[in-house]
Amino acid sequence: MNSDRNETYKERKGGGVWGNMLKSMIPLCSGKLEHRSRLPCSSIYPTAPVLEVFSPLLQGLFFTMHSASIIGNKHREPIQSLSELLDIRCGPSGNIRPICQLLTHQVQFLPDTVTLAVGRELARTSFLGPFLSVSVFAEDEPKVAEKFFSGNTASDKSLNQTLRQELENTRVMFHDILVNGSSREATLSYLAMLLRNNEKRAQIHIDERSVAGDGFMLNLLSVMQMLAIKVKLDKVDMFYPFHPSSTIDIKNETRLKFTSQEVATWVDELSRSKTHKWREPKFPTQCWFLTLHLHHTSLLPACQKYQRRLRALRDLQKLVRAPFFYTMVDEMQATEAQWKEMHFAARNKELIKHWKQQIKKLTRSKACADAGLLDENLLRRSLQFYTSVAEFLLAALAIPGAGSPSSLPLPGEGPPIFSALPEWYVEDIAEFLLFALHISKCVLILVHRFCPSVVADSVEDSLVTWLLVGVCSPHYFRNPYLIAKIIEVLFVVNPGIQPRTEQLHARIMAHPISETQLPSCLMKFYTGEEEGDQFPSILMKIEF
Repeated sequence: MNSDRNETYKERKGGGVWGNMLKSMIPLCSGKLEHRSRLPCSSIYPTAPVLEVFSPLLQGLFFTMHSASIIGNKHREPIQSLSELLDIRCGPSGNIRPICQLLTHQVQFLPDTVTLAVGRELARTSFLGPFLSVSVFAEDEPKVAEKFFSGNTASDKSLNQTLRQELENTRVMFHDILVNGSSREATLSYLAMLLRNNEKRAQIHIDERSVAGDGFMLNLLSVMQMLAIKVKLDKVDMFYPFHPSSTIDIKNETRLKFTSQEVATWVDELSRSKTHKWREPKFPTQCWFLTLHLHHTSLLPACQKYQRRLRALRDLQKLVRAPFFYTMVDEMQATEAQWKEMHFAARNKELIKHWKQQIKKLTRSKACADAGLLDENLLRRSLQFYTSVAEFLLAALAIPGAGSPSSLPLPGEGPPIFSALPEWYVEDIAEFLLFALHISKCVLILVHRFCPSVVADSVEDSLVTWLLVGVCSPHYFRNPYLIAKIIEVLFVVNPGIQPRTEQLHARIMAHPISETQLPSCLMKFYTGEEEGDQFPSILMKIEF
């Protein structure tokens, strides 16, 4: 019956009685309804009459949002309207949000999937999917490049502000749904489903048609970052990744030190131990780990794609020895008099046209990615969260965030909980720092606006401590490439490489661990690996 009803709404969304009703209802929802908090709970709690009133309205907002776009600002009213509806409260203490519960009962909230491209399908068919799909990426909204990056400075500047406002509204929506007890579990299940079906984004080679796009994933990440920012690390259960009821899956991940068999043995011992008891997962723990894994499946893949786009744009713009002064197009046009009467003239003209179109397309695509990925607020939130990840790793090693030389060198064997963590928990911190510093050789067209300064001005002492402890504890890592990555971060922070990091470099060098442990550990790493078989392959991977 619900399916038939939804089809009817979909058919009517364009106009007629339903279109007129929705058009008249949206202003009522988006207004400041002062009487909302005084509504008795019985009058709007999900009963049959209430379902008949509010379910059609929710369905109308869903289908209206499906056809909305950041072009023309048609997305604003549905987002604002849903936000206002979800904020309706009732009950003696005003802590019941009945529309939040009603939302999770909609047929599209956790929809059945029918294709193999589950990640992309959920982004389209789930109820909250369209609200998370407001995107500035050219792949998601091709017309964005034409409107906002066609030379109109005023419209270009308005794009980031528009996106920030919609992300804040979406965050409020998720906060309302998650803070409401009756809708929290369903929403966490929805988030876990999105994460699980988009894990392939973290792979080197993926079919992008089978997963959600960068715009959707970065919007979801931003919402979770804003929610996780209030989570205190002492409220996070460090054993949650291994919990029998965990919503995150690390079964197939390479670990920092343990083999898969060692992990299985250790988890089995924990389950049988009389001294260890699995704690019931709480929202702070679930929120923090979901956010951590979303960084791995959204932010880092988007950064890698951005680097590939820059590399492709560079290849089109340059000749071998003059990247910014002499393009292939310019050279061919300059020599046109020599070949315009030749039999291959038509081919050359077609090539010139093709190259110009490709350069224009890539340039606009890069400008869209700049707005969506290089947003200063996103980078700062990411750095702040990765700082909490560094503190989590230090806590797993039982090292205080401030760090001290007396705690080093660490004992011969690391704590099992540290050894059993996925490798990428460590690697992603280094990858993000290298991207934000913009020194990687993959990025030959540097963006000097604020990326380096975000790191230089905002790195906290606990993150510095983690980098130094990692370098000085190579025996806690099975893969020496992880140590090489951390060393690369320390290398590019040098003012001779990145002038904007002078103060950060001074802080690192003044750290007690740098003064007493770092030099000898660096010497041991280089001399030790040089004597081993792995040293040549590691050097090839380090992007010095």
